[in-house]
Amino acid sequence: YQATEKLSFHARGEYATTDTSGLLAPATADNDGDKVIELTGTIQYDLWKNVLSRLEFRWDHAADGSRPFGGDYAPGTDGSARNAFLVAANLIYKF
Repeated sequence: YQATEKLSFHARGEYATTDTSGLLAPATADNDGDKVIELTGTIQYDLWKNVLSRLEFRWDHAADGSRPFGGDYAPGTDGSARNAFLVAANLIYKF
């Protein structure tokens, strides 16, 4: 959504499944990996002609009740959380 000439708001959502090693995989009947959803919201402000700033918030959630986030991230092991959150601030120069 373009609020002003320089200010815009963006949103994105994704749904994914993983295989048993934790890699993204197609959803199939025999795939018993984790099922996760992701939502990202972004506020973008164009500071100058080639410079923009972004503030992003991302939420990852285990849609199947598993705990794929946190822990030691070793392939094939469960994490300790059903949710993961990220806040990121970016300054981007376009050339």
